[in-house]
Amino acid sequence: SGRQRSLCAVGLATHTELWAINWVAGAGAPQSKVMWHCEPLMKLDAPAPSGGVSFSEDATLLAITGNERASVHSIYDGAVIRDFHFRTRTRCVSLAPSGDRIVIGGFDKHVSFYGINSGAEM
Repeated sequence: SGRQRSLCAVGLATHTELWAINWVAGAGAPQSKVMWHCEPLMKLDAPAPSGGVSFSEDATLLAITGNERASVHSIYDGAVIRDFHFRTRTRCVSLAPSGDRIVIGGFDKHVSFYGINSGAEM
């Protein structure tokens, strides 16, 4: 049998929740025989109303956007790695696979690229 785990982030109007999805499949078991359960990991003080979330490829960072803010958090302890503030509402976010760059889109149809380490716009 094989145990596997995935992460799921759910952006809400007041905060963002990080969940672990654990599942076990028996050897040769069809997909319908997979057993799984969800486990809450943490709540982050980062609202995402009409916004989005994005994991780095190695699942060590989580980017969250909503309202006039985007932030990058450590998956391990929820610490804010970088915070970005805007004049208009943000809508979507994506982290580069390497986790060193972020792209943020707004309701104003403007797209911005930033370096995570420097915080500088590219």
